[in-house]
Amino acid sequence: MNTPLVLAGVFGNLHVPELLFILVIVLIIFGPKSLPSLGRAMGKGLREFRDASSKFTEAIQDSGEEDASKSGAAKDRQRLEAEPRRETIKPAPPTSTVPATPATAPSEQSQ
Repeated sequence: MNTPLVLAGVFGNLHVPELLFILVIVLIIFGPKSLPSLGRAMGKGLREFRDASSKFTEAIQDSGEEDASKSGAAKDRQRLEAEPRRETIKPAPPTSTVPATPATAPSEQSQ
C-alpha cells in the first residue's frame, strides 16, 4: 500500500504534489533570490502573532483567576478600604446632672 504523505492541520488536506506545485508557483513569481527574505518575513510575522496571542491568552486567564479568587466578602472589604473614611459624630453628653422631677397630675394640684 502506497499512501500519500498528507500535511493536515493548518493547511487542511494538502498532499505532497499540491505542496510542490505551490512552491513552484511561488518560485516563479518571486524568484530564487527573494525566497529567503520572504521566508524570514513570514517566519517573523508568524512568531509575532504567536507571541501576541499567547500574551493575550495569559492576560485573560490571569484576570479570570483574579476575579474567581475574590469572594463576595473580600470584594466588599476591598471596596470599603478604597472609599475615604468618614468620621462619625458622637452625641454630646448631657450637661445637667440633676434628675428631672416627674410632673404631677392636675388633679393632685387642685386639692
